[in-house]
Amino acid sequence: MNEIRSEGMHLFGTMTNCSYDRLLWSKGIYKLLEHMPGKVNMRLIPLENNPVIHYCKNPNIENDYGYTGIAVLWESHFSIHTWPYFGELDFDLFSCRTFDYMKVLKVLGCFFKGEFSNCSISNRGNFKNKRGILCWKKF
Repeated sequence: MNEIRSEGMHLFGTMTNCSYDRLLWSKGIYKLLEHMPGKVNMRLIPLENNPVIHYCKNPNIENDYGYTGIAVLWESHFSIHTWPYFGELDFDLFSCRTFDYMKVLKVLGCFFKGEFSNCSISNRGNFKNKRGILCWKKF
């Protein structure tokens, strides 16, 4: 398993050249937010509207539209923001636990059919593992 020892992890980044249809597939994005945490041993907080997904369109900027979704977890949160016109999305998974970040990247890559750019993972909290080594990895 690809894990970094810490008090938790923060995985975030951007995907480009994603499937336009997938970036606009609200039910698919909802299901991804709902089921991804369980694939890496995290749990949704049982709230009435969790996860939540919302279509956003900026009336002042042409082609600035997409979905923003978030799943509130016992361990923290998982969010996705899509920009279909540009074929891009940003994602953010923050957890008080370590997790298999490669599994997350694989599922995101398969679902959105895009390429990762500017993706990072860092330790949560003081950003040092038990050996005092700064753990930060850029993909």
